[in-house]
Amino acid sequence: MTVREVRISAGAGFIVPITGKIMTMPGLPKVPAAEGVDVAAIVEFAPKVGGYWVHAAKVRRLGVPIYLRHTVKRAIGENAVANLKLPFEQATQIFLLPHPPAYEWIRKWNSAGYEGI
Repeated sequence: MTVREVRISAGAGFIVPITGKIMTMPGLPKVPAAEGVDVAAIVEFAPKVGGYWVHAAKVRRLGVPIYLRHTVKRAIGENAVANLKLPFEQATQIFLLPHPPAYEWIRKWNSAGYEGI
């Protein structure tokens, strides 16, 4: 057997001898890119979580709330979502606010985002 090349897969901790004509796939990094993502909440129009239950359970264990039966009227931001416009009734449910102070809070949120409250 002739070893024509040796590759080091540092992330996986392997030394890979290449023999013959073989194509290899790139490895994964030690730290997934998803670790740099910050998710405040998942807002879903559907009445129940779609996909696999186990994925929703993982998201909830990470402390990310999932709001079902909600509508996002508008997402604001260029490279990332900086602000959302929600229907008034849904916003008061999400943030557990009574209607009179909720109206003022939502008005400030819609006009200036997080900095407005």
